[in-house]
Amino acid sequence: MSNTTPSSAAKSAPKSAAKAAPKSAAKPAAKSPAKSSATASSAATKAAPEAPRVSPYAGFTPLTPSDEKLWSALIQLGGIFIYFASPLVGYLLLRQRGPFVREHSVAALNWQLSLLLYSFVGSILLFAVVGGIVLFALAVLNIVFSILAAMHAHRGQLYTYPLSIKFIRA
Repeated sequence: MSNTTPSSAAKSAPKSAAKAAPKSAAKPAAKSPAKSSATASSAATKAAPEAPRVSPYAGFTPLTPSDEKLWSALIQLGGIFIYFASPLVGYLLLRQRGPFVREHSVAALNWQLSLLLYSFVGSILLFAVVGGIVLFALAVLNIVFSILAAMHAHRGQLYTYPLSIKFIRA
C-alpha cells in the first residue's frame, strides 16, 4: 500500500500542480494584456487629457492677459512707424479676443486718425510759416504719446491720448 500511496500522491500532485499552473498562468496571461492595454489607455487619457479641439468656425479664442498686454503695446508702438495702419489692423484682428487689447487698439486708432486730421490742417497751414512747426510738433507728439501708451499697455493700464478725438467707440 505504501507503493500505491506515494505513487498515487505523486501522480495526483503533478496533475494538480499541472492543472493549477496552466490555469493560473493561462488566465492572467490572456487577461492581463487586454486589461493592461485597456487600463493603460484609460490611465493615459486620465493622466494627459487632450486639448479641446476648437473649430475654426466656432469663434475667437481669448488671449491670455500677458498676450493682451504684449499686443496692446505693439499696436501702440506700431503707430510710430506705420501710423494708423497698425491700430487699424490690430482693431480689426484682435478686438474680439480681449477687452484690454480692444480698448488700446481703439485709443491708438482714434489718436492716429486725429493725428491724420491735424496733419491735414498742418499741411494746409504749410503755405503760412506756421504749418512746418505744427507738423514737426505733431511728429514729436506722436512719438512721445505712442511710447507712453505702450508703457501703460505693457503695465496693464489703460491710456487715453490727450488731444485725441473719439471717432470710434469701443
